[in-house]
Amino acid sequence: MTTALVTPVTAVAATSTGTALATTPSAHAPPDQDEVAVEIRVVLDEVDPTVARVGEPVALRGRLVNDGTVRQRLGTVQVRASWTPLGSRAEVADWVGGGEGREAGWVLAEDAVGPVLAPGQTVPFRAQIPAGAMTGLPEDLTALAVEVRARDEDGGGVARLRTVLPVARAEAVPTPLEHAWVVPLTLPAEPALASTDDTERQEAWHAAVGPGSAVRTWLDVLDLPEVSWVVDPALLVQLDPAPGLTPAPEEQAPQDQSPSDATGSATPTGEDAQGTAPATATPAGTATSTGPATSTGPATSTGGQGDGTGEGDQAGDVPDAATTAATAPPPRRSPADQGLDVGGGLGTAGDGARTPTVVTRDVVEDELDVIRDRLERVPAQRLWWLPNADPDVAALLELGVSAPTARAAMRLPLAAHHERVEKLLDRGRHDVAWPALAAPSVDDMTGLDRLWAGRPRGPGGVSVVVLPLESLTGGSRQPVGTAAAPVLGVPDLTGLGVDSRAAGLLATAGDTALAEGIGAAVQQLLADNLAAYLQQPDAPRSLVYGPRRGTEVPHEVLAALSEGLREAPWTAAVGADELLAEAGRIPPVELTGSPPDPEVLGGLAEAVLPQRPALDAGRVRDLVRVDRQLQGLRQVFSDAPSLESWPPVLAQLWSTRWRGEPAAWPTTLRTLRGLSDDAAEGVHVNPSTVNFLSDSGIMQVTVVNDLPVDVEDVRVRVVPDRSLLRIVEQPGPISIGAGSRATVSFTAQAVTRGETTVTAQLTAPNGTRLGDDARVTVRVRPTGVWIYWVLGSAAGLVLVLGLVRALRPRAGATAPTGHDDPGQAQGPEGGAR
Repeated sequence: MTTALVTPVTAVAATSTGTALATTPSAHAPPDQDEVAVEIRVVLDEVDPTVARVGEPVALRGRLVNDGTVRQRLGTVQVRASWTPLGSRAEVADWVGGGEGREAGWVLAEDAVGPVLAPGQTVPFRAQIPAGAMTGLPEDLTALAVEVRARDEDGGGVARLRTVLPVARAEAVPTPLEHAWVVPLTLPAEPALASTDDTERQEAWHAAVGPGSAVRTWLDVLDLPEVSWVVDPALLVQLDPAPGLTPAPEEQAPQDQSPSDATGSATPTGEDAQGTAPATATPAGTATSTGPATSTGPATSTGGQGDGTGEGDQAGDVPDAATTAATAPPPRRSPADQGLDVGGGLGTAGDGARTPTVVTRDVVEDELDVIRDRLERVPAQRLWWLPNADPDVAALLELGVSAPTARAAMRLPLAAHHERVEKLLDRGRHDVAWPALAAPSVDDMTGLDRLWAGRPRGPGGVSVVVLPLESLTGGSRQPVGTAAAPVLGVPDLTGLGVDSRAAGLLATAGDTALAEGIGAAVQQLLADNLAAYLQQPDAPRSLVYGPRRGTEVPHEVLAALSEGLREAPWTAAVGADELLAEAGRIPPVELTGSPPDPEVLGGLAEAVLPQRPALDAGRVRDLVRVDRQLQGLRQVFSDAPSLESWPPVLAQLWSTRWRGEPAAWPTTLRTLRGLSDDAAEGVHVNPSTVNFLSDSGIMQVTVVNDLPVDVEDVRVRVVPDRSLLRIVEQPGPISIGAGSRATVSFTAQAVTRGETTVTAQLTAPNGTRLGDDARVTVRVRPTGVWIYWVLGSAAGLVLVLGLVRALRPRAGATAPTGHDDPGQAQGPEGGAR
């Protein structure tokens, strides 16, 4: 309930201390009518203590930033409050957003600044609210609407920042607002995580799981009890895709650079660390970090799309910013550059300076061990596992994919891992779903249950579904109630409602911190929590913080928020598992079908509503096609273990994390499809021309294996394109050694004479095509009836000639004895007498 404040107390001005920091420009609430609209920005860095206490001093530290091009004269910074406290979450949002329903006329503190603020410069302020300034507050808990105003030396308004101070008089309340945290830990939508280039891939993994990453920030900084972690198993094992089965081209070896050429460059240094001799990168198909070095060129051209401004560019900018920040006085810089100095942790850019000179596989493995250590210490009831690679089950339901496709998406392979990961996966729950659905229906819940029933881990279907709170309460305008309840119409299923406004504030905390300061972001989150309690202070209620996948919150914000929630007397941390247990005593709730309402949430709605899925019907068909091809390759290349590294890469493309990044999605698919196509085309049939001169007989084709690995169980099928030739018996499966060839024989029968083309198709046992279909030209000249007439005539002629020869008298034969001729007795020299 909103109550007017009583006697205001004017605060005493405090002296200015602190160090000037810079930030990036952002829009602020509009100035009052008497204020001048200039490009001066008020940044609130810290409120100490985070939760103000009645009777204790409160210090507000911050900066004034000149984002313009004109010098500005300054006089004081005032901290003023509204006479009327804020009583609801909507009022908090309206005040911070610049609503004009209240006037900040109560001066709490003042600090002298100036006298001149040059363009691109900052000036710090420290305004301290005295210990007795807020003793007149009538309530034990107050959400105080505060305005920090910058004024010139004449008292005119220059800029302002609106924030909220949660003020507590009580040490405890009878019925605190319970709050639980459910935090997803997933990989980012970064194609370089699956790159075949070692350096590119390992730097991407370092950015995803190393110090300063979103995952490590959540695990390291969110210092609250009872947090439930929803983890993608793919986060625990780094990918290591082989660069292919074909030998690496020798021409790429001279691309290696000498150490003298690598000064100040991370990539050449990494290559030198892998080996100084180019020969170490020549073996194909090796899984070590030195093997793929010669494939750097092709991998970059194929898989680099979407990350051209990634870690390499970012790491190069950070040292310059750090050097500039250390210079005194600070040089003039553009507002965009100033953002690198805010706290040193408002995103991954601030951690780039700590990046190792060479990011190796061992470095990444050590960073993954840190994450595994943290998760091993989490109680099993608060360790929730998503299906491997976090498949976009919402998209699968919307597309209505076939049962085999859905089953395959729920059984995606995990990259090769050791026993420690397997033991970790055996702990915790595997029956929790977190679909990217704005307003799930009962049919969606039933579909999820069917999907989860096909999972390899955990018996049964889904037991818990994380969904927007609006699906349980009926809309974004409803006050906070019970966050967990059984779902009507789906037996044994409990819905856990994530608060959309809180999730939106977490998602935008980084932008708020950059524009208005870390203190402003933290106070807004705490004030929202307090306002949720104040709406129904006597009712037992619960609120679940569930940031959307990929949400990055600055570690300073998380640290201060954790401290504030621990100190706040109006709220108590509980485990999500406790809320689920309590839900068993609540009657089932019908799903409302209401999504988060943009009219109520304003700009926060975009940060909580599901983004457009990267998967569509065409892309699902592509994934199924490539998966089938990889299965076929593994059937015929059984002695190529490098092939086992490709399916886990393909699995990542089913992931929910690609929502909102449809342009980056195809990069990995193109790379993987290129690798599998190259392997398939390494086995092929030599085209040739054959003269077939019989009615039936044996034909032969030559199958060539150009790959450095053996192939086995390859099926050969020959198909003539015309009916001139009929294949009587197809050849059987064949095996071919590495770099060898084999002759395949099959029986054919001529139908009629002519010329035809026989297509020789090579396939794996599952039907996956290998190589291009080779065309063998066959000239068919069958032996018809005429050949028998010719042969018969020739045989008869031979017989007749034989008889004639046998019956004809031979020349020079001797006359028979007993028939003397007196004339012939005279001899050859005598004539006739």
